[in-house]
Amino acid sequence: MKTGLITLTINTENLESMISFLNCLGVDFKAIPVKGGTVMHKGMLGHLEIALISIPKNDHVKTPDYSLRIQVDQIEEVVKKISKHPDVQILMDLHRLKDGNIAIVLDPDGRSVEIQG
Repeated sequence: MKTGLITLTINTENLESMISFLNCLGVDFKAIPVKGGTVMHKGMLGHLEIALISIPKNDHVKTPDYSLRIQVDQIEEVVKKISKHPDVQILMDLHRLKDGNIAIVLDPDGRSVEIQG
């Protein structure tokens, strides 16, 4: 099975500093408005998309520090296998989107993992 990490999304309390730091490494960010009135900053580090967002921590809502998007070539098999894992929660069943099939799960630590195929 062929897999690869294609997006790393980081929730940071130091948004401007992180943008500046990653600019030093050659990442040019583009600001993209998202629902809820916030802005996500996306750029490429080689073949890896880096997305930065700043969502304040809230004791009532668990906000992960980062999320991953992983490309797989046999998504149906992968999602079926993951759905049997006792410590993983399926947030969105396999769904057809314009850029392919996608499912979203929470890993055992509660972080969002998008699986795309």
